[in-house]
Amino acid sequence: MQNFFILLFLILIVNIPMSIGQNKKGYSFLTTIKAPAYTQNSSNKEIKNNIVRAMKLSESDRYLVASYGTKLSTIVIYEIGSFKKICSLRLSGVLELNNSYFSNHDSIFYLKSERYSLEYKKIDVFTNRFRKVDCSRTPYGCRVEEVRLNKIKFYTKDKKYFITRSKKNRNDIFVYEKYE
Repeated sequence: MQNFFILLFLILIVNIPMSIGQNKKGYSFLTTIKAPAYTQNSSNKEIKNNIVRAMKLSESDRYLVASYGTKLSTIVIYEIGSFKKICSLRLSGVLELNNSYFSNHDSIFYLKSERYSLEYKKIDVFTNRFRKVDCSRTPYGCRVEEVRLNKIKFYTKDKKYFITRSKKNRNDIFVYEKYE
């Protein structure tokens, strides 16, 4: 009987720090979104390249867009709720999520290519295809760009989810769900 209480005590001691590290006040840990894995380059370069650089939510809170890497970047679009990967593209150049946006009921994503470029990549979310378009051929046109820091943590509009880049492993995205 004494062994049972000792075992129970040890389990509590081990689990309490783990749960404290994974919880945000009012939220419980839901899932970890791992960075996409590519084997074309050496593993060390790929691991560094898969750091989450920026994230963005669609206006309707249906999709999460994550940008990984710098010169050879990866854009991944996840469905909010299931957090399954919907679209993944490997693109060259620096990608600007702050000045990118969804249109056509979230089926098209206009990705800003470079900060001072007039070019966007028009991505069809459901077919994983893209093409380059001039800013004049986008729904918002050639508007003045806002220079902001990339977001790596935020709440959904309804505050149901808190999404953040892991502090320990910057390749991972942690998702927390609000207590019911």
